[in-house]
Amino acid sequence: MNNTKLDRHHINQLKETILFFFTTHCAGDERPENGEYLFLRYSGSMGLDYTNGCFICGKSKNDYINNISGFVKCKASGERILRMSPNKGVKLDYREHEPDYVQIKIGACDNHKEDLGELAKNIIERGGVVIKEDFEDFSCVEHFNSDFIS
Repeated sequence: MNNTKLDRHHINQLKETILFFFTTHCAGDERPENGEYLFLRYSGSMGLDYTNGCFICGKSKNDYINNISGFVKCKASGERILRMSPNKGVKLDYREHEPDYVQIKIGACDNHKEDLGELAKNIIERGGVVIKEDFEDFSCVEHFNSDFIS
């Protein structure tokens, strides 16, 4: 028997693989009691990608900005998460040729990068569940930019 111990990095990779499989290969549009399942990739670490702007202020639309991404169970679940964000800083990455791999990307401008990290932490602590209040907690009146509301 191999006595190799897994370090934290490998344990997190294993968890992400299991969550990815659960998210994308379990049938149905199952939902938690409150919110939606959103299984963050890379344990909530940030990357850079095109999103629909900052999830707080709405700025940097169509720009390469900080983001977190995660898988959802189905397209309908992703669409419900889109409706949770009043500033439209959430992007649904759905591809007809890959209907089982539906992603949500949440962006943040440099001014709100720390808030994005806090959002990721909240989602992870809740066991991979995002709730509407996650967006409301950050989207205060002075940040709200109606130019980005459709």
